[in-house]
Amino acid sequence: MAKNERAFGIHAPPEVIWRILSEEIQHGIDGGRARMVHQERPRSLAFSVRLGWGLSVRYAYRISVEVDHTEVAVEVTPFGFRHAIANIISFGRGSTPLMVATTQGLANLKDEAEREAARQRGNS
Repeated sequence: MAKNERAFGIHAPPEVIWRILSEEIQHGIDGGRARMVHQERPRSLAFSVRLGWGLSVRYAYRISVEVDHTEVAVEVTPFGFRHAIANIISFGRGSTPLMVATTQGLANLKDEAEREAARQRGNS
């Protein structure tokens, strides 16, 4: 795994994970801060987020079914003038805060998707 990538195993169907991700991204699109770049339901999606003047981030998600779980991997690619300066000042660690936030976001996705999958199993 590359240093700009994180992956979690989630015990939920890809469709549940896709729906949750899509809804969250739509909030950013509606707010004018995010833009969908690519989507292939329910396997991959990529979007970019403008975090302010001179800083944007591209998030590329891959969703794959494994034997006993669904793997969600995200590659984070920051770009822009502010990122370049932050990377110089921090000796190449300009992406660290973004990766910490991405890891927390995946943990939140895991919790929500597994709760929803459990509810669906209980209603079946």
